Amino acid sequence: MNITDLYKIHHGGLIRSCDIKSYAISHGLLWSSVLVNISRWHKQGLLERVTRGAYLVRDVEVNAPVAACALVPDGYISLEYAMSYHGMLLDRVYRLDLVSVRRVSSFCIRGIEIRVAKIPPRLYWGWEIKESIHGPIRIATPEKALFDRIYLDRTANPNYAYFEDMGLQPGAVNTERFAQLAVQSPKVECFCKSLREYCDG
Repeated sequence: MNITDLYKIHHGGLIRSCDIKSYAISHGLLWSSVLVNISRWHKQGLLERVTRGAYLVRDVEVNAPVAACALVPDGYISLEYAMSYHGMLLDRVYRLDLVSVRRVSSFCIRGIEIRVAKIPPRLYWGWEIKESIHGPIRIATPEKALFDRIYLDRTANPNYAYFEDMGLQPGAVNTERFAQLAVQSPKVECFCKSLREYCDG
């Protein structure tokens, strides 16, 4: 197996050991030899390790949200990144946040920090699949992104200033839809009144 083979089997610049192993088996290659090549390519900088068993191929453009969703298949994009995606925040967000039902260590994709927050399985809903030219992503709806933000924020206080400080755009959230979601968490439900006051100006 040589480096040109990697350019045939990567997915948007992302390549996993399982992809390489499947290719090796289908071509009758000795896996131990392939592992030696992977180690050499990594040392040479041809492969950039992202997480255990996952690499980026050098000189191939990578879309961080698509790659992050591929690396955390049971997670979806939420919190500030999703809120920014939906036009809910004034400021640009540079970190990418995912939500999952399991603990996943943070990692980086081409300088972008990817953090994964854990939520209970009963709150694993409220996301949809969006298609892009780079591939699909799983992302929270606007109201669920705000729900997750409040639920996971240990310092959150249900007042007007909370939404003002985060730079929430009043017209970007449906308060009635948010209230329907909020009943799933007593903590989040406490924010409904303050959110309505903030959005009503």
